[in-house]
Parts: sequence; structure tokens; C-alpha cells
Amino acid sequence: KSFCSIELCIPRLYSVAPLLGPIELPASWNELAFQWGSEIVYFVVDCTSHFRNRIHPGSAMLYRCDKKGFFLTAQCVVSILKRIFLYVFIALGHNNDQGVWNMSGMQEICIENNIKGLGDGGYHSVFLKTPLCLPINANELQYNETQRSLRAIVEVLQGLVQFWSAAGERFTLHNLALHAQSLMSCYHLEQMKLLNKNPFNPPSAL
Repeated sequence: KSFCSIELCIPRLYSVAPLLGPIELPASWNELAFQWGSEIVYFVVDCTSHFRNRIHPGSAMLYRCDKKGFFLTAQCVVSILKRIFLYVFIALGHNNDQGVWNMSGMQEICIENNIKGLGDGGYHSVFLKTPLCLPINANELQYNETQRSLRAIVEVLQGLVQFWSAAGERFTLHNLALHAQSLMSCYHLEQMKLLNKNPFNPPSAL
């Protein structure tokens, strides 16, 4: 009878999963351009929480009062057109959405490629179209409704990842690196499923 501890399994899976379901920024953003009214947008961004047991020392870096728990945050950048992950960035849970955006390098990517995306009200960037805080007429209400509808794809894909037990259930090991590796493995495995189902991306032979 063979036995492999989870501490050994996670790094091995993490080394293989990116080959099965690569998550990568496009060589050319033009193929991801989506016309939205007078705007052209390329992606949707949002953060999601992956809860875990507290650690000591350092638990304060994982806690946020509004979430009432300890967790790692995953910022997901998703293509509106292709409906796949383009970029996933893991951060400590005490960071809010704007803080993770600043750390992830997406602002610099937007500057370099002259692209814009969609985000929720937690983001503040000239490269992100966010909902209007106080819509005052029918046009502004419609803008917010359409913006939310387009953003829904990132929440759907994040929800699919949560079905993987390593991402959706509370992580119990103390090691933060193993937690981050297990999360990224789940995102890569879900990407593998998306690439094999998505008509925009014919799967290559594995």
C-alpha cells in the first residue's frame, strides 16, 4: 500500500497543472477586443476569497473584518470574449480589491498595451470601467445594468473553481505557500476544462 502526504502531492500537482490548463496573457490583445457601446474593453477583473485556518504568527495579514475570516485572495482577470482565465494573482487576505490590483501589475499591463477592462466598485483606475455610484437617469441605470451583466462571467468562472474542494473548502495546513500552490492548481485544472469545452479555443493534444 503506497502513501503520499498532501505536503508532497500539492507541489507535484502544482508543477503539472499549468501544463494542462495554461493561464497566460495573450500575445496580442486585439483578438480579445469587445465593443461595448463607444468603448472597447478586453477583460473583466474581480477578487474572490479562499478561506483557511488562522496561523500564528501572521494571522492579521490574512484577516478582514468585512469577511469575518482568514483567507487568501485570488484576483482573476477573465476574457469577455473567450471566457477563460488570463491571469490569476494570489495575495494575502487583508488586502482589498484595489490593493491587490496595485500589487498584481495589471495597471502596468494596461498602460503598456493601452487596454481597458471592467471592474466592480472596489476598483479605482482610469483603465477600468466601474459602475456609477449614483445613477440619476435611465441611461446611467442602463449603463450599470449592462456593466454588471458583462462582469458576470468572472464570477461564474470563480464559482466553478470553488467546486474544487481545495479551493472551496477551508484550508487546514499552516503553510501559506502550499495553500497558494493548491489554489493555483485548481485554477489551472478549471482552465483545462474551459479550454476543452470552449469553441473559441480548440484544445491541443495533452
